[in-house]
Amino acid sequence: MRGAKLRPEIDTSSGTWKFIEEYAEAQIARQRERNDVISLDAVQTAHVRGRIAELKALLALVKAPAEPADDGGYGY
Repeated sequence: MRGAKLRPEIDTSSGTWKFIEEYAEAQIARQRERNDVISLDAVQTAHVRGRIAELKALLALVKAPAEPADDGGYGY
């Protein structure tokens, strides 16, 4: 099924999901701190914001399909 989006069934009460969730949230916080460093250039800032967006997309796998994942842009 090329192009079809499959919605995974994720057991949000599992230890595995809890670990992934905690890891992703910690990484988001770490990347936000890194993004606050003034010495980052535009490319580095874009890279950090992209990482944040991907982590948020991972966490959004358990959200209702109507909620779009945050793109990591302004106000990430």
